Amino acid sequence: RGFGANGATLSSPNGTHVLVVTGAVAHVEGVRIHGGAGEGILVHGGSLFANDIVVEGATGDGIRLGVHSHGTITNSTFRSNNFGINATESSAGIFQGNIFEANTVAGLAVQLSGSAIVERNTIRDNSVVGMIVESNASVLLLNNTMSGHPVGLLVRRNGFVDTVNPANTFSSNGTDVQCFERGIID
Repeated sequence: RGFGANGATLSSPNGTHVLVVTGAVAHVEGVRIHGGAGEGILVHGGSLFANDIVVEGATGDGIRLGVHSHGTITNSTFRSNNFGINATESSAGIFQGNIFEANTVAGLAVQLSGSAIVERNTIRDNSVVGMIVESNASVLLLNNTMSGHPVGLLVRRNGFVDTVNPANTFSSNGTDVQCFERGIID
């Protein structure tokens, strides 16, 4: 636990990942994760509970939930990473009240049988797409804002998105929602 995202910084300027959680549970709060030649935070077969963190400048993903991992990420900011958060390889996440901005590919990705509840997030100005749901992944989208992307939401390859009230808001995207290759939006 740090003293706010501007008060404590974890970095790995010459290493690969800044923080690795393997087969364990980690609670991270009030810190800045900066840089890394890999992921800002890599969770592999473990659980991550993060609140009030900033993850920026990772060459890989800000947070990668991989191989049967779980993450609850709240009130945090992800910028200038490859993906802000990537929930993949049968992992599950709850992402609430976060900001995803200026990532080089996507703000948020759920793929390869991953699943997530995505609620009250601001996803803006990511270079390629706001959010990707693909490859047998499923997402419940609630009250998110997606703006300023070539594609706001991309659903493909048996990806499934369920949207219920309150509705999501899309604005200033080249295409708000793109669904193809057996993608499903309910």
